[in-house]
Amino acid sequence: LVAMLVAIMAPLFARTWRTMFRALGLQGLLLAVIAYMQLGDHAQPGDIAGWVMIADLALLRGLFVPAFLERMVRGRTRSPELELVPSDLVFWGISLVIVVTALWFGAKIPPVDTLPSLHLGVALTAVLLGLYVLALQTRPIGQVIGAVIIENGVVLLELLRSLKELQEIG
Repeated sequence: LVAMLVAIMAPLFARTWRTMFRALGLQGLLLAVIAYMQLGDHAQPGDIAGWVMIADLALLRGLFVPAFLERMVRGRTRSPELELVPSDLVFWGISLVIVVTALWFGAKIPPVDTLPSLHLGVALTAVLLGLYVLALQTRPIGQVIGAVIIENGVVLLELLRSLKELQEIG
């Protein structure tokens, strides 16, 4: 989950769209690993939906979407640079406040267990930072990156819900 937090924040401070797309791919692969770790202990032989979700996260979000976006942008831009968050201490400070607030909120909501707290905090960080990117961006590719970050945060929230269900069963 800490690696996921770093992968969520990496596009904000990167200055090239290639790095941002690689960070989005890393987010997808980390989501697949998190889903696999949750499914691994509770896998049923006939449970194909969980394996389809892992394949979706790894192949589509981890590999295909970043490669597709990179291929699409490669021929259309003259400069490899793209700023999701302007290079200004105020905007970076707002990003840091969003991260700290989301992690604090995640620590306050679930009971005393630290894993769901961190899980919720990282998911909220992704959703809020994605909304922040959407609010700042006027370029379509920046808006797409913000939307994918939000979507990854929503998937992480869904994985938290399935983690709670698995803990209740186990």
